[in-house]
Amino acid sequence: MSTEDLGAFLRRQSPSALADLLIELANDHPDVHKRLQRLQLSNSPSKLAAAFKKTLAGWRRSQKYHDYKSVGAFAAKLELWLDQVARELAPKDPALALDLFEAFIEAVGQRQHRGGFCLQDFSCEGAISHVCARRRAA
Repeated sequence: MSTEDLGAFLRRQSPSALADLLIELANDHPDVHKRLQRLQLSNSPSKLAAAFKKTLAGWRRSQKYHDYKSVGAFAAKLELWLDQVARELAPKDPALALDLFEAFIEAVGQRQHRGGFCLQDFSCEGAISHVCARRRAA
């Protein structure tokens, strides 16, 4: 089944059937649950930004060392967070998104400096490109 076929199928479903499916997925998958929680905040950019800041603060406080076996998965989380901020918050409030990108660069730099992890392939390129794009758009 192609993506278009799936999209057309989903559009034919009733809102209650789709809501039930999303609730089921949220109960089974924490990432889906988090995404739906952010969707609830989508009309309040300041609350959405606060949710993203909470994740960033957790990374900042974390004492976990990411060795070469776990750093790839952690770098993927960082990239995903950047993409989520760009997709979910930046269109609604570019200034708040820019603040988050800058806080991200600072937080990742602090963690790398104090030896929290070593990300050889992750140099905040995503955050820097997001910051530059937002500044050019402003």
